[in-house]
Amino acid sequence: MESRLATVYLDAMGGDHAPKVNVKGAVLVAEERADIHVVLVGDEAKLRPLLETELQKSRKSRRELISIHHTAEFIEMDDHPAQAVRQKKDASLNVAMRLAAQNERSAFLSAGNSGAALASAIMYMKRIEGVERPAIAAPLPTTRGFLLLLDAGANTQCKPSHLVQFALLGSGYYRVLFPGSQGSVGVLSNGAEDTKGTDLTRAANEQLKILQEKNIFPPDTYRGYVEGGRLFHGNVDVVVCDGFTGNLVLKSLEGLSKAVIDMLKKEIKSDWLAMIGAFFAMRVLKSLRKRTDYAEVGSAPLIGVNGHAFISHGRSNPRAIKNGILRAAESAKTDLPNVLRKIIQEAELAAPTEKKEEA
Repeated sequence: MESRLATVYLDAMGGDHAPKVNVKGAVLVAEERADIHVVLVGDEAKLRPLLETELQKSRKSRRELISIHHTAEFIEMDDHPAQAVRQKKDASLNVAMRLAAQNERSAFLSAGNSGAALASAIMYMKRIEGVERPAIAAPLPTTRGFLLLLDAGANTQCKPSHLVQFALLGSGYYRVLFPGSQGSVGVLSNGAEDTKGTDLTRAANEQLKILQEKNIFPPDTYRGYVEGGRLFHGNVDVVVCDGFTGNLVLKSLEGLSKAVIDMLKKEIKSDWLAMIGAFFAMRVLKSLRKRTDYAEVGSAPLIGVNGHAFISHGRSNPRAIKNGILRAAESAKTDLPNVLRKIIQEAELAAPTEKKEEA
């Protein structure tokens, strides 16, 4: 393929509805973009017929932008992550990760076992020097756009130094993807006062203040605590917390979004005046639903590994896979790992943290 292309190695066997949704998502990308090469990693006997069917239905049959890398083994959603990665070395997830780690301008994407994706990324992509724990950075909608929440589930138990690194990595990632932005950061807490929170958040808060004073962050980047009630008002670009809390926030938001839409539909149907109003507000309602739909985001990056690794929702549909591929390809075109490596190194020199964990 031409060097200008970004390549996304897709774990085609990963996800609740694999491999069909993954093949459809890849074809949707080929219809829209000519600068992305998608490699479907998985069982060719299952993938080839699906791909041919989708290409025949496609309005733009760009078959040269999609290829298949055969591997018959795959990791199940209920497999133990670390064991599966070690024992199933030729599983589609592992093979896709290895290929993405070995090739420039490439990224990994899977809607499969997220724990296995994390373990595989650490094994094959390795961590950026100085990074203790990679984190999942989930984009969440706000009144001003969106924020990055990390960690969103990779690390359920954290130390203060982990939260500090999440803040550094998240802010750096935000600035790389949105040049000119500040990448402002806050720590999720139960109050705005420094005395609130837990031992974990209070220690992280103090360390982050020190880094701000030493200009490791751009001026006024670290904003202190962010209360849950202010999370979606867009006051900061990045919010950090432990993975247990972050995953609860993420899944609660997904459930709340669906519940609000369902309640709204029920109320509208019970009142004919409301039905008339909803007709005129349909465009606004569709826009709101789109902003809160995980499929519009598509995937979340695993930040802190020496490469570009992305994780999609297990229930992803073709549109979610398409958007996940686009997000991964966008990242693959950047020099993100080296940018983040420099940020971590500068922070270590300014304020050495606790002794790093063994890999």
